[in-house]
Amino acid sequence: MAQVPFESPIGNGVPFVISGSTTPGHLDFTLMGLMTGTFEPGGSVTLSGNAIVHAAGGSAVEITGQLLGLHTRLSPLFDYTGQPRIMANQFFSNILTPTGLPIEHWNGPALSGGLLQTDPLRPVEGADTLTAPFNFQMEIPEGAADGVYSLWLDTGSNIEVGSLGGPRPHVNPFMTNHALAFPPFTIGPAISPHLIWTLLTDVPSADGSRGTESADNAANFQVANRIATQAHHYVIPRLSKATGQEVTYRLEPYLPMVAHGDRYIPNVPNIAFKFPSGTLTVRVIRPDGTVDALGSAPFTTAAIRTPASSGGCRST
Repeated sequence: MAQVPFESPIGNGVPFVISGSTTPGHLDFTLMGLMTGTFEPGGSVTLSGNAIVHAAGGSAVEITGQLLGLHTRLSPLFDYTGQPRIMANQFFSNILTPTGLPIEHWNGPALSGGLLQTDPLRPVEGADTLTAPFNFQMEIPEGAADGVYSLWLDTGSNIEVGSLGGPRPHVNPFMTNHALAFPPFTIGPAISPHLIWTLLTDVPSADGSRGTESADNAANFQVANRIATQAHHYVIPRLSKATGQEVTYRLEPYLPMVAHGDRYIPNVPNIAFKFPSGTLTVRVIRPDGTVDALGSAPFTTAAIRTPASSGGCRST
């Protein structure tokens, strides 16, 4: 999964450029415009801009005049304390029992939602591309709690004409029931968002655990891998059972609540990071107490991938 360079829209508001492919027809589209609104309980959010769709060769005439309609919903990202709060907790959870076991849950009712619909699509001369303006407004419920929220775009569409390339894997909305996120916004006073960090999440331990969360997050987040209950102590093998050779482990951390996947292409990240930024510092403490400082470096990129098997194979 890669981010393609783009020019940010100019104007009053928060700019956005999001691209995806409709299901089941696989019509590639881009929405670009500005987000404005009154970000408070009882207020509203407005998205306005232009849609661009790319039809398969010679197919533009078939969808000329049609309206591209995509359902949009309001969902939380972080609560007022900065802790992540999303609509679905699957294979992990920030809802825990008193003893620290993760409680998974599927989506609850949408806080608010509506149909983002374009004007009639019009062809661009000399290209298999069509464009149309759109203006969409969503009401924020009166009882919306303080925190960070985002509008999410469901890519389901009744337009059956696809783009060049025909049927192909699409972004997996299974984990979140939505595929594409608009820029986040804050309602009321809220602490700066806190990201959940894990380590070695794609490495199965000797007892079946999948990675380990940071000490700071242990009271608010746990992995639920549905194979074994996460152990209080995470132990990884020094030697490979298959080859008997020493195993090399990557120490880059994971952000499991930013992009979701279930043995398939992960969801598009719900937060767009600006690189290079931040700092990663790695220190390894040996059994005898010796500390190996491996250095510090800024984060330069983000990779999105599904867990690996013991043989190193991935589903993506």
